[in-house]
Amino acid sequence: MVAKTDEFICLFGENYLKKHKRKQMAIVCFNEMRELARLLIALREATVIENHSLADAIDPVMFDTVDNNPYLFAYPDTIRWTRGDVAIRRFTKKADLEYPNEITANKSRKQIAAVMQILNLNKEESEQFAQSMAHTEKTHNEFYK
Repeated sequence: MVAKTDEFICLFGENYLKKHKRKQMAIVCFNEMRELARLLIALREATVIENHSLADAIDPVMFDTVDNNPYLFAYPDTIRWTRGDVAIRRFTKKADLEYPNEITANKSRKQIAAVMQILNLNKEESEQFAQSMAHTEKTHNEFYK
């Protein structure tokens, strides 16, 4: 499986499990999602460099901060995280979209849930998906089905 050999997925999975205090959980990550995440990381790196002089940008300390931060949505120059919804809003505004308010974390969650309905998951898969969205199965069934 690609997921077991992909460092990005393994690191994300490890941090996700620590955050949610779960012993084990399947993490579904399509190639497109992985590529988009890598794009976000590249944008973050570019944003960090833009906010500094050339001397700051080539300082090894700067590279260590960017490379060692395990969080996808990270504060520049730190080993800390930011809220994903805030980062999504910031990137959609920088992308100069016609309707940046249409791309939100909440709408993304609803879109993911709607697509999952098409897959016609069995009870166990539905329960696992609901948990990954931080819902109870009852909440998932009431609001997303």
